[in-house]
Amino acid sequence: MPRFGRYVALLLLVALTSPMARASAPSAATADFTDAQVIDVMRRAADYQLAEQAKTRPNVGWVRATFYVGLMAAYETTKDQKYLDAAIAWSEAGNWAPEPRKATWRHADDVLCGSTYLSIYDIKKDPRMIAAIRERTHWNMANITPKDPVTLGLTTQRELDAAVAKAAKAAGAPAPVDTRFEGDRDALIEQLRREREQHAREAEAALAGASDEALRDEIVPGIRDPFKNTPVE
Repeated sequence: MPRFGRYVALLLLVALTSPMARASAPSAATADFTDAQVIDVMRRAADYQLAEQAKTRPNVGWVRATFYVGLMAAYETTKDQKYLDAAIAWSEAGNWAPEPRKATWRHADDVLCGSTYLSIYDIKKDPRMIAAIRERTHWNMANITPKDPVTLGLTTQRELDAAVAKAAKAAGAPAPVDTRFEGDRDALIEQLRREREQHAREAEAALAGASDEALRDEIVPGIRDPFKNTPVE
């Protein structure tokens, strides 16, 4: 084993056998957090943040907006009216509008506050709360084009479909079914299947044509074990 591999193994052995590691390792008898404990932490974190933010000038930038997404989750979990009231007060202070920006670039950060506006609208049904978002009144909206949030990696297709279905249900409308890309999706699945089968055939061919000596240090075909030192011919 090369020096580096022996060094890593030694460190792991020391870590796993040390008294501290044994003392801190969770036991099978350790209980999971209860709902009450989770809610208690949620309340204390929310209350602390609200108290600290009260000392500063309000804004609807992405940092505060991220917190208020969580605050609405706290309200939905606890049904504590003070959290909803705090979210409404913050939204009112921001005029229910995206974050204004004087620079010439555009940011998704500016419209994150809209998530809280939409959550409150879902409860209060006041069109004023989502007017700025719906009317696309962001300062740079002319240069912003819609993007698929799943393609951007912001969510999963299942989560997006659930959010759309929830919004449709709240509006009393049937959930839309998007069939525009069914053909493309089927073609992509078929392409991936063919590529996977081709890779399997190439791996089998490589295994059949290689000697036992060449394969001895391979973890998978073509990838050698870095902790072994068999010379490559």
